[in-house]
Amino acid sequence: MARVKTKVVIAHEFKLISDSLSTLIESSDKYKVIGTVSTGKELIHLINQNVPDLALIDANLPDIGGLEAVRSIKQKNKNAKIVMLTMDVNNILLDQMEEEGISEYITFEEDETFMFNMLDRIVKDSKPRYVSEKAKRPSTSVLQSSDLEDKPKKKKKGLLTKKEKEVMRVLTMESDNEKIAKILGIKPATVITHKKHLIKKLGVKSTAELIIFSFRNQDALP
Repeated sequence: MARVKTKVVIAHEFKLISDSLSTLIESSDKYKVIGTVSTGKELIHLINQNVPDLALIDANLPDIGGLEAVRSIKQKNKNAKIVMLTMDVNNILLDQMEEEGISEYITFEEDETFMFNMLDRIVKDSKPRYVSEKAKRPSTSVLQSSDLEDKPKKKKKGLLTKKEKEVMRVLTMESDNEKIAKILGIKPATVITHKKHLIKKLGVKSTAELIIFSFRNQDALP
């Protein structure tokens, strides 16, 4: 009998992040991404057509905001598990998340293994599991871990070539290899090679994490 996959929606202001997370999550045979959206209105339209079991939502989602989006999903499926996507966590947000029954959060500083372990745990739990004390989470928490924050910053000086920096910059605008190649005037195969080298040099684990790192370090790029 075929495994019933957990239906996932991803809502984030930046399409590149949504697409990268979608590719990463789809690599597991446990999950099926049924849609990615960039605004609150798009999310409402999506869940009216197909209600998810699990939703990853940008805390600053345009239009209605992440917390309001959570309420809309909970109205459709009170048992839906929610993961908040945020670049920063403060006590106010933590309190709001707890009040809304949000299962967990990702700060884009965790690695791939952390994320999948978290998603698996959330899906298996019969009720929301929420970490209200920041001390319970790793001090260097897919996307502040040694893989995406500390190591790349230490390695970055004098490490990347001019072309690699250009690739990193374009990654903040485009994810398709052929389109990146056209922008940079190189072959798609060369783009793939640059991505592989960048993943190794920066100590990240996947293209998705490389894109997140590019977003977090735009000021250091040409």
